[in-house]
Amino acid sequence: MARADGPGFGQAIGLPFPTEGIAFFLETIFLGLYLYAWDRLPPRVHEATGGAQTQSPCMRPS
Repeated sequence: MARADGPGFGQAIGLPFPTEGIAFFLETIFLGLYLYAWDRLPPRVHEATGGAQTQSPCMRPS
């Protein structure tokens, strides 16, 4: 239970949630580009979206 006069655990726990959300949305955007624009994108852009999709989970907090 947090004290009324001091910081609780909310500040330590609250920071990873927005970071997780940003990483999730980046991953889903690049996955959508990778899968649904398969035949519409040039090969280099297609490979770049695949690489960005595999690297976006690396920014999630541990």
